[in-house]
Amino acid sequence: MQDDFTVENFWREFQSYKTDFIPADFSPSKVDLYDVIDSTNSELLRRLENAGDFFDKRKYDKMLVAAKSQSAGRGRIGRRFYSPDKTGIYFSLIHVPKTQNLNPAKITAAAAVSVSRAIENVFGVATKIKWVNDIYVGEKKVCGILAEGFCDKNGIVPCVVVGIGINIAMKKNADENLGKAGGIFDSCENPEEHRSKLLAACTKEFFYVLENDEKFIDEYRAKSFLTGKNVTVSPLAGTKDGAYTAKVLDITDSAELLVQLDDGTKKELSSGEVTLHEN
Repeated sequence: MQDDFTVENFWREFQSYKTDFIPADFSPSKVDLYDVIDSTNSELLRRLENAGDFFDKRKYDKMLVAAKSQSAGRGRIGRRFYSPDKTGIYFSLIHVPKTQNLNPAKITAAAAVSVSRAIENVFGVATKIKWVNDIYVGEKKVCGILAEGFCDKNGIVPCVVVGIGINIAMKKNADENLGKAGGIFDSCENPEEHRSKLLAACTKEFFYVLENDEKFIDEYRAKSFLTGKNVTVSPLAGTKDGAYTAKVLDITDSAELLVQLDDGTKKELSSGEVTLHEN
């Protein structure tokens, strides 16, 4: 099978995907593709670390690093993100907002909507979003998103690195710690042949949402599979300390999760972790 994972093929797919929209400051020169890398997020954070002051960082806006596999893929709160070869696509983008009003949670939600659209358009399958950063197909988590703000020497967060890992097809029992993770397909003869098209679709959808200041929260709400369900809330992600049960009522315009506690108290969650309540 011929490998189509090249910048040229990516750019061809990017230009032809869905609309004629092309951001003025995005070009093949901002795209780097790797066979394997430690972490696409880590690579972009390293580049920003060496970029100088905030105004120099604007040239890094929309920079894209993608890889066939990661040797040290990262998820939230230091978790490992399993990123084997011949399985999916793993990539990160730098977003430098036009103003200093940066909301990482809302950017994560924008990325989730963008990936959801791309998967549905490329593969014709329905997707759901689990607040705040996971994409599901059926009962399987097929995508994780990690947004990391970059803090400069003055303590300002002028930009964010958005990392996205998508499993196109995974072998069953590939890793005993995968939990609910799986692929978009249970089996796919050559999942790697879809990499460039899916990468282009996700990237273009993400740029389109941000460049057009699209009101995507209603779509995020409609795709949420937690709304109306009872969940366990862990205020500190990765630990059950202080965990409590609540019912999910809605998603706020700022991408916070609105929940109601057993005593009727309502809370808007901007961080933490939620799991479906185990009775």
